[in-house]
Amino acid sequence: MLFSFDRMEEHALTEELSGVVAVKGPFVSADVQRLLVGEGLTWNPQKELLLARHAELLREWNDMAGLVSKSDLQDLGKHYADSLSLGGIIKLLGASEGRLLDIGTGGGFPAIPLKILLPQLKMTLVERNEKKIGFLHKAVAVLGLSDVRVVHGEFPAAVRGQDRPNVVTSRAVEKPEVLRRALSHWLPRGVAYLCQYPDVCEFSSAMFHVEQCSGLWSAKGLRRGTLRLIRRI
Repeated sequence: MLFSFDRMEEHALTEELSGVVAVKGPFVSADVQRLLVGEGLTWNPQKELLLARHAELLREWNDMAGLVSKSDLQDLGKHYADSLSLGGIIKLLGASEGRLLDIGTGGGFPAIPLKILLPQLKMTLVERNEKKIGFLHKAVAVLGLSDVRVVHGEFPAAVRGQDRPNVVTSRAVEKPEVLRRALSHWLPRGVAYLCQYPDVCEFSSAMFHVEQCSGLWSAKGLRRGTLRLIRRI
C-alpha cells in the first residue's frame, strides 16, 4: 500500500520536521513506493522522516566531508531510489535479518537507506576517510540506527575479526578495480556481492557465478549502472 498524507498527517509531520530538516522532500517517489510494494516491502512516513533527517545531515556535513557533489545534493532522490532498489534482492536472498557489509560507505549510500527500509538488517560500514567516518557515526546516532558498526580502515584489513556478512555492497569507491580484485580473493562461499560497476572481469573465472539483475528498477532508470549478483561457486 502506498502512503500519502492527509492534511492532518502532513501538518503533524511538518511539525516534527520543523527545526530538524530543511532539505526539500519527499525523497521516495510514488514509482519507487510501487516497486517496493511489488517486492513485498513497505514504506511509510516514519521511514520518509528518517531519510529527511539523513538528507539534512548530508547538507550540514557536505562542505567539510565531501560526501556528495553539490549537484547531487539537490537531487538526493535518485541516490535514495538506487539504494532502495537493492532491498528486494536482499529480501530474495533471505538476508533481510542478516548482515550487510558496505565498503566505502561515504555519505551512507546504499547502507543507510537500506537500514531504514530493512530495520532488522545488521550492518558493517567500512570507510577509510576520517571525516566521512565522523559523519557516519553522527548519522547512526541521530537516526537511532541499531546493530550498525562503523569501521575506519581499508578493506579487507578493516573487516578482519568482524562478523561474516550475508551480502556485500560497494556503491562508489575511488579505485573500483582495486576493490574488485580484493573482493575476488576475499569473497567466501555463501556471501553475495551486489556489484554495480560496469567491469567485472575479476570475477570471470569458473570460480564465480555472475548473474545480471535487471527488472523494473533498471527499466525505469531508477538503478545506477548494471547490477550483478556475484557469488563464489
